[in-house]
Amino acid sequence: MTTRYSTLFSVILLAASLSLHAAPASPYTAPVDSLLKVYDAMVSESDRYVARRQAAIDSLEALPFSAAHALQVAELYVPYRSDSALHYYNLAIGAGDGDMAVLASIRRIRLLASIGNYASAYRERDKLGHIPPHLLLMYYDALYRLYSEAAMVSRLQSYTDCYNAAANAYSDSLINFCEEHNVRPTEYYRRCITRANNRRDFLSAMAYTDSAFARLTPEMHDYAIIAFERAVIYRETGDRQMFVQWLIRSAITDVHCGVTDNGSSWMIAEEVYNSGDLKRAHRYINYSVSNANIFNANPRYQQVAPLALIISRTYEDEQQEFNFRLWAVVFLLIAVIIAIVVAVIIAHRRNKELHTLNAQLLHLNNQLRESNMVKEQYICRYLEVYSNMIDRMTRMARKTEKDPDAFLRKEMAVFYRDFDQTFIALYPTFINEFNALLRPDARITPKQGDILTTELRIFALIRLGIDASAKIAELLRYAPNTIYNYRAQIRNAAINGKDEFEQCVRLIGRHNL
Repeated sequence: MTTRYSTLFSVILLAASLSLHAAPASPYTAPVDSLLKVYDAMVSESDRYVARRQAAIDSLEALPFSAAHALQVAELYVPYRSDSALHYYNLAIGAGDGDMAVLASIRRIRLLASIGNYASAYRERDKLGHIPPHLLLMYYDALYRLYSEAAMVSRLQSYTDCYNAAANAYSDSLINFCEEHNVRPTEYYRRCITRANNRRDFLSAMAYTDSAFARLTPEMHDYAIIAFERAVIYRETGDRQMFVQWLIRSAITDVHCGVTDNGSSWMIAEEVYNSGDLKRAHRYINYSVSNANIFNANPRYQQVAPLALIISRTYEDEQQEFNFRLWAVVFLLIAVIIAIVVAVIIAHRRNKELHTLNAQLLHLNNQLRESNMVKEQYICRYLEVYSNMIDRMTRMARKTEKDPDAFLRKEMAVFYRDFDQTFIALYPTFINEFNALLRPDARITPKQGDILTTELRIFALIRLGIDASAKIAELLRYAPNTIYNYRAQIRNAAINGKDEFEQCVRLIGRHNL
């Protein structure tokens, strides 16, 4: 009989494990799946590539100052940190003379347009005087960027039409200049691709990307730019799989180059989210939010924040569902264990094998203790995940909410409530046993409507094995000194002395095993 019930227990345990960890079939084609694996590895090492770009910047900054060096540093900062790039452009404008100052002003106009600071870009444009012929290409590119970006955010159709007309004029000027002087920079191919897309001439647009790729390698930032343009072509033609492939290629090169100003990363997050790959989507959107924080430009926050909020909330809901299934499995296992014990007791009563019965009961106690430890570990992990989620949502709230402090207070109130309810459900006698360790005048009674007080929550975490005041402070959003003072105050009120008080707290509820 024991063997039969053990086999049943094993089957149920296996089924529960599969229900928690079953992986759905991949929604991607083989090429997309392979590229995503490469991108996963690149994202996990993204800090190394950013550090490499920063090291190149540091080496230039160490050289004797000149307008030329300032302009070089600014160009390295452009796809990485917008505020630093603007600072060095200003230095180059102030220190430069003639063409160098004009070039720095043109590049500054382009960056201001990219980060949505159109008013400053217009003022910078109005201050420009004569444009030397060899700088006309960059001038056309900067003014195209200014008017095309302004057209995208304009709310009045009349202004949008005017901006688009101006952008198209500067685009044509750039293309004509390049063809007249027989030069083919990346800006030329981008304008040709955009013009072909606007005309729905996707074959020509694709041919321009092929011509651009012939001059580039996947280690160059311009490769990421053209790869993104190719992805847009596939999106316009309705080829979603190829759209995603080229987005990933663009993103991989961006990571390799230490670029934080990119649109491909959050677009990939959206695509994998729509494919049901929530874990990847959560990882990618967090990476995109981190990039937006580094690049430090409002348009990037506005692009990423809404999607980040959707993915984060969906991820949180899935984690809650997983925890619910986990608890269901725990209770199922406990029920199975109880059923096995009952069967064993009956069998051994019939056979009068008292010694074997005692061994089975001892085995049951060990299993219950192990189950309790697993339960406490999962509670601690859930608290960390919940706390980290509040941190991320609070950081996003600082960018998107009018009152982030109110947002944090609301989220923490929900956190406290959920924690109090869960903990008391697991340890219903905790408050009484805790107060039994204190002098009568120091005992703690929660106010009506509350479950736990701050002091009780601190020692509830200690009961779960979280000892460090810094960690407790992080979870409960208090200063570490505040947590230390609460602990000292309660220990001083212990009946049997403060030295062994917290050890007694850790034993609360164990007599039930």
